[in-house]
Amino acid sequence: MRASASRIASSTRPNFERMIARLHEPFRRPVVLAVAGTLEDAGRYAEAEAHYRSVLEVTPGDPLAEAGLDRVLYESRPGPELLVARQREAIEA
Repeated sequence: MRASASRIASSTRPNFERMIARLHEPFRRPVVLAVAGTLEDAGRYAEAEAHYRSVLEVTPGDPLAEAGLDRVLYESRPGPELLVARQREAIEA
C-alpha cells in the first residue's frame, strides 16, 4: 500500500516547468514568481533560486524577484558565503 501511495503522491506533484513553458508574457512573470515562492516555502531553495534568477534575466531589477532571491540565498547559504556570492554577482553585472 505504501508503494502505491508514494506513486500517487509523485504523480500528483505539480510539474512547474511544464506549466511555465506553456505561458506567454504577460502571464509568465507572475506565475514564475508564484512558483518560486511555493518552492521557497517548501524549502526547495535551489529550485526557487533558479526561478527567481530566470525572472531577473528577463526583467533585471525586478524588486519581487530580487527580494525572493535574497531570501533564498540567505536561507540556503551561511552568512560569509552569501556575502561572497553577492559581491561576485555585483562585480559580474
